[in-house]
Amino acid sequence: MLSEATEGANFNPPGTPYQGNEDTDQHDFYRCIVKGVIYAERDLVINHDNTLKGIIVCGATVNVNDSSLLNLTYDASIKDNPPPGFRTPPVMRIAAGTRRQVVN
Repeated sequence: MLSEATEGANFNPPGTPYQGNEDTDQHDFYRCIVKGVIYAERDLVINHDNTLKGIIVCGATVNVNDSSLLNLTYDASIKDNPPPGFRTPPVMRIAAGTRRQVVN
């Protein structure tokens, strides 16, 4: 959680609103968000207050210590268009009518 008071800064001053809200104080809190692929080769332990938008890829067990503090939103666009390292390389094929014999 990001706290304006702890950081000593106003992150949504007049003229620079955050999600439509602006003010002159340092009393706001902002949830931290992790977007994209959360990957763990083995066990994944989720602690504290978390907001995740994307997908979790885990090779073993996902353990959420306090599920009331987890806000998870599935993002289907990642499944449909995965980032590098999470997709199968393209298979090269010869398109019909594009090959020709070349004599050396």
